[in-house]
Amino acid sequence: MRDEEGRLKPVVLISSDGGPDENPRYPKVISHAIHNFVKHDLDAIFIFTNAPGRSAFNRVERRMAPLSRELSGLILPHDSYGTHLDEQGRTKDHDLEKKNFQKAGEVLAEVWSNMVIDGHGVVAEYVEPDDSAESFIPDLPSQQWYSEHVRESQYLLQVVKCDDRACCGHMRSSIRSILSERFLIPPYPILQSSRGLYIPKPQEHDGKTFAPFLLRRSLEITPTYEGFGKLIYDLYCPSLQKDRQILLERTCQRCALYFCTKKKAKEHVNFCHKQYNTPEMHSVRPSRILTRRSNGRSREILCVVRENDDAEWLDETDVDLQLQLDETDVDLQDAYPVIGVEESLANPWSENIVH
Repeated sequence: MRDEEGRLKPVVLISSDGGPDENPRYPKVISHAIHNFVKHDLDAIFIFTNAPGRSAFNRVERRMAPLSRELSGLILPHDSYGTHLDEQGRTKDHDLEKKNFQKAGEVLAEVWSNMVIDGHGVVAEYVEPDDSAESFIPDLPSQQWYSEHVRESQYLLQVVKCDDRACCGHMRSSIRSILSERFLIPPYPILQSSRGLYIPKPQEHDGKTFAPFLLRRSLEITPTYEGFGKLIYDLYCPSLQKDRQILLERTCQRCALYFCTKKKAKEHVNFCHKQYNTPEMHSVRPSRILTRRSNGRSREILCVVRENDDAEWLDETDVDLQLQLDETDVDLQDAYPVIGVEESLANPWSENIVH
């Protein structure tokens, strides 16, 4: 990953899992990406993930398959040093919970360390969490810097050097010869008809086939983008086609910059276009709420915003909790019940005795 001088190579591409802690929409991921971009003097950093249901194409998932197969039939007790749960299955002893978790991690490391994958031995060890590192979240730069260097979308984050050498310094690679507009051009399909090549409208696209990057870059045809100031990256994203309003709310109506959330778009407008009136931003109404946690600065809610989409962490202030509590009437602390081995293996059926 380093060049002859020992520096990190100038262009970094990271394929991440689509989970709530790793996806490129998560604010903490964005903060650390920008932090590393500046720290290592990168020309560009791209963090991308697969859409829901496409994890089979994730290289990490495929490499994890042998590790998961080795755990088939393995039971990891939650009470190796004694139970840390009360009668309701809630944690009553956090120190004991950490010891039990460490024991489970050490068992996993022992099992995996006995494996050989593709002729290479597996080295696994349990690493105790560093609370100080966990709480470190780099501060984001100004909105002006952010708007110039960062592009967000549903499954891709791009941070690229600008053309102001006083700001970013000289380019260390030839990436601009490939990305003449600095950022990756949006994906869209190109079809053949009796009248030549054409690009269908988003609502006419099957959501499965897209033209390769170099083909899109070389052909002098571009999609139409009615209602948007310019072509936004997620215009042809299949998982966002059901509600065009989402795309409009994520787009700045003044400069046409596109963001991965409505909150980010509102923040951009408030800081960069203060004189421009923006519609009132309502809290997100998720279809399901799973659990919550503290990220060191604020409380976060893990929720599914739209069905058939990945769960994601949202700031507690951005979620309409009252609606969910009224509908479900449950305590979020009990969202993930912990049960014993006997209960998990118990027969759910009762005998129907006929007299």
